[in-house]
Amino acid sequence: MQEALRKVTSNSIESVDKSVTLCVRSQQFRLNGIWNWEMLNPAVYCSDVIAFPDHFIGTKGLIHPDDLPKLMGALSLMEEKEVPRLDFRIITTYGEVKVISGQRVSIEDEKNETSEPIPGKEPWEEALQFLAAQRENDFLRLRNELSEYTERLHGIGSWLINKQTGQAWYSDNVFRIYGLAPQSLNAHANSFNHFIHKDDRITVLDAFEKAYREEVPLHIEYRIMSVDGEIRFVQQITKWFYAINGQKIFSGIVRDVTAERAIADELLAHQTQVLLHQQVLKISEQQTATGYWLTDLTTRKTSYSENYYHIYGFKQPFLPSYN
Repeated sequence: MQEALRKVTSNSIESVDKSVTLCVRSQQFRLNGIWNWEMLNPAVYCSDVIAFPDHFIGTKGLIHPDDLPKLMGALSLMEEKEVPRLDFRIITTYGEVKVISGQRVSIEDEKNETSEPIPGKEPWEEALQFLAAQRENDFLRLRNELSEYTERLHGIGSWLINKQTGQAWYSDNVFRIYGLAPQSLNAHANSFNHFIHKDDRITVLDAFEKAYREEVPLHIEYRIMSVDGEIRFVQQITKWFYAINGQKIFSGIVRDVTAERAIADELLAHQTQVLLHQQVLKISEQQTATGYWLTDLTTRKTSYSENYYHIYGFKQPFLPSYN
């Protein structure tokens, strides 16, 4: 019975014309072609950022980052001619990777000849507004690329959560810190909780819950387990601010401090070893009634050991440090 129902459903979907809508670099394209995919919805909306229209009925997905350059190249070719075949992947809002396959693909002409000019506006005013909007989109795109480059250079990622709506957003580098492909998980407040080290999880979650409930900033450092099983140290610095519409936003910066912790541990080990050698040398001086001195040939500064003063019957000119 289930197999028969599956066949009926599959046949009914194949009989419906499928449509693909792309949104790349803030530009929307409707693609014509013969499409095939393993999804029930006959319409697909694909975007390079997590921003989907509310009125769209169908499957919404994020363009796979590895296929985005190929897809942009295909769009530039379709401005002049039809592409015989086009295959790319999307990541659905459920985190599933689906393949979109099309034949004889072209860009649909969306010119609307029945549109009427807005009363009271001259044509040059509309052109000026369009040019200003295009420049603003280009500026925002460059700013986003600069922010992404800065995050990757310094090993940080940014995120925010709208307390009123519950919506969450994470930058691409947050996913890279956890060893994931960019935007490969659904964005919500608990997206990365299961990556926290089991020995730190309860303490970290309690601290975040208190900061979220009482709307206070938080500065915390803890361990995570990446996808490949590597233990990493991350640092979270959060803050609160208001959006333009007055909604409260809980935001933060996550930074991978694994390399810094390794250097600090190595430095502490060296300092402990130096202190041990100093104590051994001090005991040896007392037992053998000897003392030593050092002279820096560059600064001409000379340092004497504690037992050196005792040999000459002088007290030290300074108090010994706590080390």
